[in-house]
Amino acid sequence: MAFYRFLPVALLASTVGIAAAQAHKHKNYDLIDVSYRISMDARNEVVFGTCTNTLVLQEDATRVAFDFAKLGINSISVNGKPATSTTEGEMIWVQLPTSGKKGERLKITIDYGGRPEAGIYFVPAARAYPSKTPMVYTQGEAEDTRYWLPTYDYPDDKATSEAWLEVPRDWTAIGNGRLVDISFNQTNKVFHWKMDQPHATYLNSIVAGPYVEGKEMWGKMPVSYFVPPGLEEEGKASFANTNEMIDLFSKLTGFKYPYAKFAQSTVADYMFGGMENISAVTQTIGTLHPVDTEPLSSSKGLVLHELAHQWFGDTITCNDWSHIWLNEGFASFLPSFWVREHEGEDAFDLSRYDTFNGGLGAMVGEPRPVVNPNYEIPMDNFDGHAYAGGATRMFMLMELLGEKTFWNSIKNFLNQYKFKSPTTEQFFASVEKSSGKNLKQFMQQWFYTPEMPNLTVAREGGSFTITLGDKSPFMLDLPIWILQDGKWLKSNISIANRPVVLGDVKGLVLVDPEVRLATNLTYSFDYTNAEWESLYKAMPNAAGRARMIDLFRSKGKQDLLARLLSSEKSEKVVVRLINACSSLPAAQVSGLLNSPSPFIKEATLRQAAKLSGDKSIADQIRTMMSKEPNSQLKLQEFSALGRITNDTSMVIQAWMTDSWNDGYRAMALDVWFNTDKDQCREKCLEILEKPTTEPLRQNAIRKLGSLKDKPGERRVFDALVKVVQETSFGARNGAISALGEYGDKAALPYLEPLTTNSMFYIARSAKSAVERLKR
Repeated sequence: MAFYRFLPVALLASTVGIAAAQAHKHKNYDLIDVSYRISMDARNEVVFGTCTNTLVLQEDATRVAFDFAKLGINSISVNGKPATSTTEGEMIWVQLPTSGKKGERLKITIDYGGRPEAGIYFVPAARAYPSKTPMVYTQGEAEDTRYWLPTYDYPDDKATSEAWLEVPRDWTAIGNGRLVDISFNQTNKVFHWKMDQPHATYLNSIVAGPYVEGKEMWGKMPVSYFVPPGLEEEGKASFANTNEMIDLFSKLTGFKYPYAKFAQSTVADYMFGGMENISAVTQTIGTLHPVDTEPLSSSKGLVLHELAHQWFGDTITCNDWSHIWLNEGFASFLPSFWVREHEGEDAFDLSRYDTFNGGLGAMVGEPRPVVNPNYEIPMDNFDGHAYAGGATRMFMLMELLGEKTFWNSIKNFLNQYKFKSPTTEQFFASVEKSSGKNLKQFMQQWFYTPEMPNLTVAREGGSFTITLGDKSPFMLDLPIWILQDGKWLKSNISIANRPVVLGDVKGLVLVDPEVRLATNLTYSFDYTNAEWESLYKAMPNAAGRARMIDLFRSKGKQDLLARLLSSEKSEKVVVRLINACSSLPAAQVSGLLNSPSPFIKEATLRQAAKLSGDKSIADQIRTMMSKEPNSQLKLQEFSALGRITNDTSMVIQAWMTDSWNDGYRAMALDVWFNTDKDQCREKCLEILEKPTTEPLRQNAIRKLGSLKDKPGERRVFDALVKVVQETSFGARNGAISALGEYGDKAALPYLEPLTTNSMFYIARSAKSAVERLKR
């Protein structure tokens, strides 16, 4: 979710970490309630608001501070009396009319307005594809609520909230909690929402526009989704059966979904996939898809992730951003249990394996502890360490405790800290109490160590040596399985910083064969292909086979991978085998294309595309296309056929074809980008000059930075500069990066002002582009 930029640890500890620790020393109150009335002028992208923060002083005070920036203040009152304020950075200090006493309850009302730079976003119909209507939405996480609402903008305090959202009469406004009423004035409609449970203010949200509601029920609770008119079928395809997911997570955690509703609203030009705003999730409109593209297209993973946040992120919220894994790790962990329930154990094992790889990969890319107080901005911590890394560690904790004890501990944790903001230490203290197990070593090595365990297995004759490294901080209980005479001999060893030697072994050794631990596992020797094959076929679960497939690919065992395809029964593992093969013979491709599985067909089409000039495969794909009901698979069949035949007329045909997300035209642009730069440039400029779909426009913008202008021309440069001056997110962000790649310092006057933009993606892209141009 973020652009990552890390400084050396020592420097971070001395600068950024200290700044982060001091960031909220100004807080001298307990926030109780946040009530606000918002109206907006969508045409001019202006917001008007009145916000009342109810708070209780925690000490005697003459002033209090709120996070607020980039909008103007019209008036302030404290318990009805006029008050004044001063501004310090992104805070306003409200001077109390009379000195306040510890324990005193204050209602501070701020009337404000202006054109926001971040926090609230206006999307015109022309940029809202596939919607044909405009929309407005807010995005608070991590600390952007301050750009549309003057309040306390940090996760360690929670308050109830109430909202009156005024919109045009043909619009709907979705807020948090229960809908109290809808009223009308002379020109507009006002939606009144009330959130009864305390929550962090970054979870307050607005989505508004001419939406259509689809609804299910979970018992007596509404489970709704809101999509622009004309997209009702796509909305149903994306969000149906959410009520069943709520039911599963309620049972799994032992903690019933606690809010008055669960709603999902789709917005265009969104910077994330989704956001867990409390009881009212915001989802990217990009998740909508035609029914006929399923199961290749699916919103289930996104829905499950944001729904899981209603427990982890909303009901409990990380105390500060260093503990963000409590939000994102659990939200990345829970969806696997829906997968197990609906797709089976193979799919669950593979989900765990992929999660482990994500956690391991994060440590390779940017080593740091999972709990990281040393960050430049909060979004730095929204990375693989928090998401897959957090989920990885919960899989291992469940393995350590046993599933029944684990979920009982989670239930107790949720009940103990519901509507509060705990830390990692408090989480483990709670689980220790419930499980009766000392978890201090587990917490220290997995959450506060900036590395992952590196296991090496060496072989000399019948002796195997397993090494963790003499400086490793890890202590592991490691499963060791030996395949001997077709049967597994199973044992466990404890390993730390001293090697463990297995002597006089008569069979074939595998370490952690079921992939229950996240380790970088290296076999420094090689079995014969026949031995590897026997190990693969005896492998107890799909995760183990997936790891062996990755091992075979790394060792270049292409013949073995192709041979295993003939005996593998699991659809999901077959797909991995196909993807691991650098190429497959035409006969094998032909057979796999006949599979009833769209996933196997999809993977095989990528292999088929490598068979340039193969007339038989081309004819087979033409036949498939004539009968293909899945429009996404048909697009991939078209692409593969074009690559096999090298038929340039197909590129023109693709350019003339309308499709969801303009997939065919995007394909044509990709071909021209690689084969005819001048043609690609002209088409990209044409796209920017004429009305088109937003996905295609953003595709063109990304390409233009590399294509650049012809000598003596400025058409590309001028087109990109024009986009940079928009208030859009996706297109403007792409144009900023494209100007950096274009390489002309004449872009600096347009880019440098954006380096201080309140929207962190825009600011970081601008900084990167400016640095690139100044080299």
